[in-house]
Amino acid sequence: MQRRGKWQVTATAISSLALVATVGTGAQAAGGLQKCGNRAYTIQVAQGTVPQTFKPFKVYAKNVAESGTTCVGAFNFVGQLYREKSASAPAHFKCVPAKATEPAGYYAQLCSKGAIRIEFGRQGG
Repeated sequence: MQRRGKWQVTATAISSLALVATVGTGAQAAGGLQKCGNRAYTIQVAQGTVPQTFKPFKVYAKNVAESGTTCVGAFNFVGQLYREKSASAPAHFKCVPAKATEPAGYYAQLCSKGAIRIEFGRQGG
């Protein structure tokens, strides 16, 4: 057997860790959607005409899943989508009905922009 220097052993260990980290990251990216769970949001609903008052109303997003972002980013996106006054998706995302199964009263929605995909059950279905 040959005796290895301490720098050669260290370099081998570092390159092995880098390979494992690269393979792990690639497998996670190719693995589909990461499940994030459910989230409740409070929105303000207008009541009355003049003076207009607002009442807090809770809405829920079920089975939030993401790919290409973090769960925090997915929850922030869904919250922004619920708080928007227009029906269009924020930040140039394209939203279409998804094929996922959701609980009664919810409909599956998939929003995407490039490599980022966010799927969730939205109230109202």
